Amino acid sequence: MKRSLSSTEVVHAASALRGGRSIRRAPLSRLVQALALAGLGLAMLPTARAADITLNFDSLAPVALGHGDNLVTQGFNVAPYSVFDDALPGDATGAIIDGLDAASSCGQLQCPGSINSETGVYHSSYLSVIADGTLRLSSATAGQSFTVNTFDASFLGSNLYSYGTTAGVLAMVGYRADHSVVENYFELGGLTNDGFAFAPFQSYDGFGQQSFVAVEFFAYECVTDTQNCWAYTNGLGQFAIDNIALTTSAVSAVPEPSSWLLMGAGMLGVVGAARRRRQAAA
Repeated sequence: MKRSLSSTEVVHAASALRGGRSIRRAPLSRLVQALALAGLGLAMLPTARAADITLNFDSLAPVALGHGDNLVTQGFNVAPYSVFDDALPGDATGAIIDGLDAASSCGQLQCPGSINSETGVYHSSYLSVIADGTLRLSSATAGQSFTVNTFDASFLGSNLYSYGTTAGVLAMVGYRADHSVVENYFELGGLTNDGFAFAPFQSYDGFGQQSFVAVEFFAYECVTDTQNCWAYTNGLGQFAIDNIALTTSAVSAVPEPSSWLLMGAGMLGVVGAARRRRQAAA
């Protein structure tokens, strides 16, 4: 699956996962009795309020990540995966990197260190995505959407290659609940005196004002001599990301299944009583 930077084709069509649970209905008379005992009280699920979160991976120990793996941290699913049809579970797609020991953690990759000498921002741990992998973020709270405001990112390159001023481009794709998408692109700088280094980025073109059910990141590698940029081509689309500033949406309280049954039973009881009164009056 080869992509050029000029392409506006969406990486993946958004899919909605819907789950259901059947409810065994009790006889109406029992439900009415239960409703009376409950005193018309409604059991509600807790309400999740809007909140600002910075996803920084500091609480996670260094670990290799493969296709099919999913980390849950700070209330979010973090899943780097391969887009290729022949990908197998466990194929290398990323890792949690110890910024204090990035050199030994990354092997032949030139990973950014723990401190950016230009910005002074400290990165004790961060997430790397390798081998043309894609990172998918989604809330671990059912029904919760979120916006992406800012983040820090860096290209990851091999010691065997040289890079120009722009080593790569990071694509950020937001998936709305209605399956439509929005894309942002960010240039990732080349080598500095400190090797590759994190740079701060901010969502633009209204991306940061929109709510998404999932957001994906993937990298284009830019060829030095032509400055053409390609993704999903040779395994060199790689990046590191950290300090993802998110704003989660509020999740409305929803009655539990038992509450819906009690509500329905109460309404049926009221309707039945009204009908009997009308019949008696007639």
